[in-house]
Amino acid sequence: MISSAEKFLWCIALTGLMGCHCNAAITVEVFVRTLSGDTVRLSSSPVKVVDAKCLVESISLLDTVDPKRSYDRFFLALSSVKGFEGVFTDATGTALLSGLGAEHFVVVRDKRLVLTTSEQYLWIVPSTEARGGKLLLGNHNVGLDRFREVLKSRPDLERSVVAMLKANANRAIAQKEFAQARLLVSSIFYFVDAENARTAKLEIDRQEATNLRQQAEAALQKKEFDNAYALLQKAQALFPDELVKKLLVELKSKGVGASTGGRLLPEFGWYYLLIKEAMDRAWTQPSQLQGQLNCVVFIRIQRDGTISQVWLDQRSGNSEMDESVLSAVKSVRQIQPLPPGLGDAYVDIPVAFEVKPRGPS
Repeated sequence: MISSAEKFLWCIALTGLMGCHCNAAITVEVFVRTLSGDTVRLSSSPVKVVDAKCLVESISLLDTVDPKRSYDRFFLALSSVKGFEGVFTDATGTALLSGLGAEHFVVVRDKRLVLTTSEQYLWIVPSTEARGGKLLLGNHNVGLDRFREVLKSRPDLERSVVAMLKANANRAIAQKEFAQARLLVSSIFYFVDAENARTAKLEIDRQEATNLRQQAEAALQKKEFDNAYALLQKAQALFPDELVKKLLVELKSKGVGASTGGRLLPEFGWYYLLIKEAMDRAWTQPSQLQGQLNCVVFIRIQRDGTISQVWLDQRSGNSEMDESVLSAVKSVRQIQPLPPGLGDAYVDIPVAFEVKPRGPS
């Protein structure tokens, strides 16, 4: 349900857009240039015509660490405005769109094999960029950067994006859906407002840590000490708190936590290396990271090798690194089952990630 304030923001945004001139009929031409310099026109590519509101509501479905791997779910979530359903490019890579309005965005999705490499393409382009009745979608505007530029050039639309993402994030927090809240806040960071996003992320960490502490206190009442200790560890890693620290110290003094997390004995070193190699394969270090950075992630592995929980134990101090590491670790769902003698129903294992300073080139 959209609030009155959100409706007001959309009215402002769309009123400004409707004044723009746009051709009644536009030919969309979709092409990419390969590494060899050849131009390939993309036939049978699905085309959707959407308004800004539809885009904003689906932004949270985009993976801000590696957007390409979320193109499918993002595109499927979009609903074309009435009259533009089921459009595809023809054999020449073109599609005729009649009755396109200035408030519309053209979104095209394509995934195919080009030069033996599986390529993922997504275009989000405002219809107002049409020239001479043609809207060219190629290498010059592929990906999400053009959409970000459009937001920056339309302050009213940008404000409405932030307002809706924040409102949805607050609803997710209230429902204790913290992973969804972080995803929404990441969208704010990626597309619009870095400073507000950092503040919002800290608040989500605080709220989730409070929720974990409350769960731990309930576990203590039931004398489920190991469970309480694990919950408190996660809470302290998210948002350091003196009360949580005190509870951890008290539990440790009673011998709780000595084996929680399944410390690996030397004979299980091979299993840790297997896990570390799997995580290293999943993680692609962001190229812009510089300096000495370290973070530690805990993973909970069930007896059958299923990874059921992931949390940051030690932050690097760089949100981009932490997010890229968490995203990589969460992409690994299953590894080799626990070897006999390691853990009970599950084991919690720390995995360290490191970025080293680059030497002189």
